[in-house]
Amino acid sequence: MSSLLSLKSVLNKTREKKYIDQEQIKQLQNALLKIYVDVFSACSKHGLKLFLQGGTLLGKIRHDGFIPWDDDMDLGLYRDDYDRLEYIYELELADKYTLQKPGYKEGTNTRFAQIYYG
Repeated sequence: MSSLLSLKSVLNKTREKKYIDQEQIKQLQNALLKIYVDVFSACSKHGLKLFLQGGTLLGKIRHDGFIPWDDDMDLGLYRDDYDRLEYIYELELADKYTLQKPGYKEGTNTRFAQIYYG
């Protein structure tokens, strides 16, 4: 998987929606778990407290994993830890993942941090 997007409905180059099936969602969830393990490990190593939130927390409580149709992972950091995320990313994760975060790099148009394969 070369990039990680919200894949329940993906717009291809012609702006046409392409829906993915349950097997593809499962593959995406497995990729998200691999990213989580790496991000959690890097954060823990540097004392950042990463926590589940939103649908990811709900999935853990209700399904002991993902909500079956969920296609992303919602994680949180305390503000001081969030402010250190760029440093930890560059040190531990930049060789494997891409970080998008408001104010991080020119042209980033996201409201919150995102880490994905790329």
